[in-house]
Amino acid sequence: MTVNTQLAITWAIALVFTLIGCGSGGGSSSGVIATNPDVITEGGAGAPVPDNTTNDSYRILLLGNSHVGPIGGIIQTLVSVNQTGKTAVTKLAPGAKFLDERIDDGETYATLTGSQWTHVILQGQKYSMSAGAIYPTSAAELWVKRSKDQGATPILFPEHPQRGNAEEGRMLYDLHKSIAAKELSCVAPIGLAWDEALARNGNLPLHNADGNHASPTGALLTALVFYQIITGELAVALPYVSEFDVDEDTQTLLRQVASDVILFNPPCEVD
Repeated sequence: MTVNTQLAITWAIALVFTLIGCGSGGGSSSGVIATNPDVITEGGAGAPVPDNTTNDSYRILLLGNSHVGPIGGIIQTLVSVNQTGKTAVTKLAPGAKFLDERIDDGETYATLTGSQWTHVILQGQKYSMSAGAIYPTSAAELWVKRSKDQGATPILFPEHPQRGNAEEGRMLYDLHKSIAAKELSCVAPIGLAWDEALARNGNLPLHNADGNHASPTGALLTALVFYQIITGELAVALPYVSEFDVDEDTQTLLRQVASDVILFNPPCEVD
């Protein structure tokens, strides 16, 4: 049984209600799904996902572009206030790059292998909403495998949808689930959480002014999803955190959404 399946059972007993607009994780995508014409040559594809939820100290590496920037610090704060005594340290891999751009840069690989990480968050799979291009997923698969080789839990990070795009969140989630089907990995249901939050309150300011990047509210929602995946603790059980630029009622809603969406879309298959 997976860690998140156990969480789902616990949460289902505590809370049973119908989600608004929250899928089961098996829907079809309306966008392009990248194929994988390349062959990963480092061997051992499909190794199980390490379970590091019970660690007392989390060391989290984030690989990605501009979307990962604020997430690490928020995760650290969430772990520090959960009253378990656990700690978290996060680090951004050098540069703001897509995953395929990191394969041969040397510096990213040295960062991954130079410390004992418990979790690696992987963002930056290229995709096309218009289906005008098909991008291979082999780089993402390779970073997943390399993370597992280091004993770290890999967590794929499908970006949140852009403002006003009702299809992008599901499409990106499905794309990253297809990657995990080739090389076992956790997949964070970020876009599904954003869709659900907006279904419950369409006035939530999840996006920055550019309509692409996350606002402080959106970044908190994303970090809450990662918090529950990393720690195995329910996001809904966290307290209000006054240092976040998000009001108390909104924080309550975001915590609820993160736990609800993970309940219906378990992220990890672990060893």
